Order: sequence, then structure tokens, then C-alpha cells
Amino acid sequence: MRLSLLKSAEYPDYTAEQGEQEFIYALFVHTEPWYESRLIKEAWDLNDPLIALPVSVRSPFPVFDFSECDAFLDVLKKSEDGEDVILRLHEKKGGKRLIKIGLPSVCTAWIVVDLLEEPMEASWHEGSMIEYCLHPFEVVTFRVRW
Repeated sequence: MRLSLLKSAEYPDYTAEQGEQEFIYALFVHTEPWYESRLIKEAWDLNDPLIALPVSVRSPFPVFDFSECDAFLDVLKKSEDGEDVILRLHEKKGGKRLIKIGLPSVCTAWIVVDLLEEPMEASWHEGSMIEYCLHPFEVVTFRVRW
């Protein structure tokens, strides 16, 4: 087994990787295929741990129902113009799957947008749920009106 931690390239930055470096790595042994194991969850927990912070005010976000959403939530934020909520997810197992996200009653419509939050569809969808077919490893961004 070999683990390369530094590339030590000289181009484009000849000063890259100089000085003290800090690494964290782990081995995760599993017998099932990677997409059926806890590997993805363990990797996220290691590389991007959830940090809980005390909140003294009411959350500015409505509560979404992700119980039927087999995808990773990457972003939950206000839109850049402050008018809507942005949800960005990605398919994590390399398969095609239908995701369903329950919308709170304060949400009135949703639309698929690009990374600049510009609509990728002609019209908004109405209803109490986002239903969308994710393709393998697809990243999708929804703009939710509330």
C-alpha cells in the first residue's frame, strides 16, 4: 500500500506545498460494494464534520422534509438576491434515482437553476413537493420560492 500526500509540483507555483503540512486520513474496511457501505458517510464525517453552533434566534429557513431524498444536501442558503431559498444536492451512489423533497407550507413554487441561480427551465413548478430524477453523480440546484 502506498499513500502520496504531497505532489511537490513546481508549476504553476514553485512555492506550493512548502512549509508545515497537516493531514488526516483513515482506512475504512468494508465487505459490500462501496456504494452500499457506510464509506460515503464516513468520508464526509472525516473531511467535513458537522459543527453544531448555539442559535439564539429563530432559524431563517423553513423546514424541508428530506426523508424520501436519497442524495447528499450540499447547500441550503438564501438566494443571492435574498428572495428565495437555494437547495443544492448531488447523487451519491452512481445510480439514477427519483428524489422527493417535502416543501413547507410557506413555500409556493420551485425551479431548477444553474450555479449562478439562473433558471434552467421555462416555468416554476407548484405543489408541496419537489420530485426530480437525478442521474448518476448529478449535481442539481433548486430555487424555492417562499
